[in-house]
Amino acid sequence: MSIENVAPPDLIRVDNLSKHFPITRGTLFRRETGAVKAVDRVSFSVSPGKTLGLVGESGCGKSTVGRLLVRLINASDGTIWMDGTDITNISGSDLFRRRRDLQFVFQDPMSSLNPRARVDSIIAEPLIVRGSEAAACRHRVAELLELVGLSPSHARRFPHEFSGGQRQRVGIARALATNPRFIVCDEAVSALDVSVQAQIINLLKRLQSEMGLSYLFVAHDLSVVKHISDEVAVMYLGRIVEIGDKHKVYARPAHPYTQALLSAVPRHGSVARRGAGRQVLTGELPNPINPPGGCPFHTRCPQAMPRCAIERPELVHVANGQQAACHLLE
Repeated sequence: MSIENVAPPDLIRVDNLSKHFPITRGTLFRRETGAVKAVDRVSFSVSPGKTLGLVGESGCGKSTVGRLLVRLINASDGTIWMDGTDITNISGSDLFRRRRDLQFVFQDPMSSLNPRARVDSIIAEPLIVRGSEAAACRHRVAELLELVGLSPSHARRFPHEFSGGQRQRVGIARALATNPRFIVCDEAVSALDVSVQAQIINLLKRLQSEMGLSYLFVAHDLSVVKHISDEVAVMYLGRIVEIGDKHKVYARPAHPYTQALLSAVPRHGSVARRGAGRQVLTGELPNPINPPGGCPFHTRCPQAMPRCAIERPELVHVANGQQAACHLLE
């Protein structure tokens, strides 16, 4: 095989990643009575310069995965690899150095930006922490503002003087300050108008092309994820139920949950307007404190079998680069 055809190694890889939040009771003497499995044995990888879209209903664990990857919270189990190095439990100076490459763009730009600080201070903070001189910080801030489509003359404004889309651009500029290689975008466009969403998505794609960035793009809107992602992972109750190339997943979803999510995406045309082929999920999302046994989706699945209530399915290959966790595929 020629060297041009060799795939680049994964930038990020997670193996059986889990995060369990303890449930405690008592006032003076608190005792642990259980745990919420927010993320349960999740595995995936992200290649250099690529985007993995992570989708699912609210409360499925998407944002927790993002926070685990950039080490805002610690994993309960599993391994996080970056460039082949285990970063799951690094701390101190090792974590400080690694965080240059790992950044986060939050959902609500207003709450993630200090309302009492001017934009130049907000963007320059990561540089100051790493010892950059004042003149270098000013030059870098102006450069970053232009990079995200804002004027350097806006540097002395406060966050409340910007629109929602502009504030998100400030958040992206701050994330880019240390020249990261991997950025988690946690519902980064969900609080914006549709037209502004498109502008931010186009900005992220341009930055990826120019800077070679890799993204984990967390969202619940599958139509948005389709425009920016290379691969898509679908989560349900803390587990990935389907993952693969976006073209294959969108064209032929294998898991009943993915099929239901995609059938709810608005489409053009008279057939779509009549609701032909739409699958409506019945019932509520199960309580993550007491999830159902077997397949977690069986309580809402229109194709559930008796086996589904007893045995939890594992991811199996259903096509080239596409996997799904469903007994119907075995």
